[in-house]
Amino acid sequence: MEVLHAENGRDGIAMLERTPGIDCVLMDIMMPDMDGYETIRAIRARDRFKALPIVGNHGQGDER
Repeated sequence: MEVLHAENGRDGIAMLERTPGIDCVLMDIMMPDMDGYETIRAIRARDRFKALPIVGNHGQGDER
């Protein structure tokens, strides 16, 4: 398994475009610049990524 990392939504979309064979995306919903929801919409707008599994994570845990 290889894990790739992008700092923000724009970089993540660019990485998807240039990296064949990505099987799944773990999306931080609270990213800077483009938030996760905006990034997911941009990914889904591309036909070849319509069925790509995207798992969303908001990154804020219960502070106990």
